[in-house]
Amino acid sequence: MKTKLLVFIFSLYFCCLSAQEISIFKDPRDGKDYKTVTIGNQTWFAENLAYKSPNG
Repeated sequence: MKTKLLVFIFSLYFCCLSAQEISIFKDPRDGKDYKTVTIGNQTWFAENLAYKSPNG
């Protein structure tokens, strides 16, 4: 029973790893790099943008 549970947990873990792609987005306004994560066909920022407008 423990063996089947461990196999299930590892299978789930590796399945989730293969479903995500991590990449970098470079903000052209200030040149800062931000991590993005692609899950399926959607790409999301993995962190908040830190751009500060020169006007405010």
